[in-house]
Amino acid sequence: MAENFVENHFAVQAALIISASIGMQYAGEAVSVYAQTQNLPYAGTVGFVIGAALAFVPFALIYRRYEARYDE
Repeated sequence: MAENFVENHFAVQAALIISASIGMQYAGEAVSVYAQTQNLPYAGTVGFVIGAALAFVPFALIYRRYEARYDE
C-alpha cells in the first residue's frame, strides 16, 4: 500500500497549516471589511467565522478525496 505523503512528513503538514491559516486570515478580513461597510454588528467575529469556513471547507473536501486514495 502506498504511503500518505502528507500525514507522514512534518514539513508538508507545517506548510499546509501555515497556508491554511493565511488563507483563513485573508478571507476573514475580506468578509469583515464587507460586513463593516454594511454596518453589521460584530463584523469582526462574523468575518472570522465565515472566512475560516470559506478557507477550510474546500481544503477539507479536497483532502478527503486525496485521503480516499490511501484507504484501499
